[in-house]
Amino acid sequence: MAALDNEKTIIKKLNQTYSENIQKSTSVKIKDDLEVSVDFIWKEKDLSILLEIDSYNSAKNIFGEYVLLNQVTAYKANCILVIIHCYKNYNTKRTEKYLKFAVDKLKCELPFVVFSRSEWDELVKTKSKTQLINLIKKSSKPNN
Repeated sequence: MAALDNEKTIIKKLNQTYSENIQKSTSVKIKDDLEVSVDFIWKEKDLSILLEIDSYNSAKNIFGEYVLLNQVTAYKANCILVIIHCYKNYNTKRTEKYLKFAVDKLKCELPFVVFSRSEWDELVKTKSKTQLINLIKKSSKPNN
């Protein structure tokens, strides 16, 4: 499934299941010509869930994006990065290893959680919105 198809399918299911209005993200300027963005932002009360939907087995790209996202002042409080890997049989521990390195060595602080597409789909199918958000909060690293 193409990247855009993965994004459409995941967001459509979230909107149908939880009646949410999830917004397509825009780039945030960090400095000069340096920008970063995620795919979507899901605002829920005092929390912003930054959704990154990866279709291409790209832990190293996610790592770079994560380091840059940590430079965005608006993402310093009440945000969690949720990465959903759609690549078939993707081992999410691979991405977690890269992001843990960024936390440990580069002092990145933005909480994150990584899911495979099948894990994510099962959670959306079986959890209420409150349960899903609480699970995201509880599972995020570094811990909130």
